[in-house]
Formats: sequence, C-alpha cells, structure tokens
Amino acid sequence: MENKTKKNSWTQAKKNRAIWVGLAALVFGIMIFFIWLIFGKIKESSKDISSAKSALALSKIQVEEIEDFKSKYGTYVSNLQRIDRAILDPQNPLGFIEFLENLASEENVNLIISPLSPSKEPEFKTLSAQLALEGKFINTLNFINKMENGAYLVSAQNLTVEHTGVSKTGTESSEKMSRANIAIRVLTR
Repeated sequence: MENKTKKNSWTQAKKNRAIWVGLAALVFGIMIFFIWLIFGKIKESSKDISSAKSALALSKIQVEEIEDFKSKYGTYVSNLQRIDRAILDPQNPLGFIEFLENLASEENVNLIISPLSPSKEPEFKTLSAQLALEGKFINTLNFINKMENGAYLVSAQNLTVEHTGVSKTGTESSEKMSRANIAIRVLTR
C-alpha cells in the first residue's frame, strides 16, 4: 500500500506541477497579451504626440508668418491701393476716359476714343478700345508711353502710325505730323 500511496502522491505531485505549469503558462500568456496591448497603446500615443508636435510647430510657423504680415501690413495696404486704382471698374470707365483726355491735352494731341467694349478672353477681364490720335509725331509717342506707364494697366495691342505732313490747321508743316490708330486693352475687375 505504501507503493500505491507513493504512486498516488507522485501522480498528485505531477498533476499539481502540471496545474502550476499550466497556470504559469496562462499567467505568462496573459502578461504577454497585456504587454502587447500596452506597447500598442504606447506606439499609438507616441504617434499622437509626434503629430501634435508637428501641428504645434506648424502653428508656431503660422503665427510667425501672421506677425510678419501684420508688421508689413502698412506697405501692403499702399501697394494694394495702388493696384486697386490701376484696375478699371468696368461699370464706371469715366476716370479712365478722363485720364486719356488729360494725357492728350498735356501732349497736345487730338484724341478720338471708340466705345469701350468687353474682351472675349476668359483669362483676364479687359475692356478694349480703339484710339485715334493726331498731332506731332513726338507728342504721339509721348502720349503712348505715358498711357502705358500711367495709372491704369493698359497695353497697346496694335499700332499704326502714318506721316501726314499737314499741321492741325491744314497748312504744310516742317514738323513731322502723324496720325496714329491704337488698339488698347485695359484690365478690369
């Protein structure tokens, strides 16, 4: 009987060991599972922290750019006002027409302006017109130069000039008189 008790205690010890080994393996597996979960959360949190740092750095750059813009705003305003004045309001082209008439008067040239018509180009909104000039050749050139470099964004598209040799009064003139036709475009809003 002693042999049986020894065998039972040996079997019992094996069972206990197997239970302990099983429990240890289960605990170890559960620990590995939780460690894996924790590392996953750590990885996810580190990505969140990294993106938050990037967003913070971007915010700092944006704040610096806004502060830079605020400090330079005064110069921007004057430039923007000049640009705004240079672009013609298509509903009110009177200022532009007065500009051309004053320029013609300054340069002592006769000016005829055809009606302004909207351009058909989709890229830019412009008004087109035909100008007929008559006067001294040098004055005509000065008019064109001042018009293109004036207060409005104007470009001469087509220019034809002919020498007339006749003064405004209809007499022969030693000064070179000319007649010019200019197709122009003016940038509008």
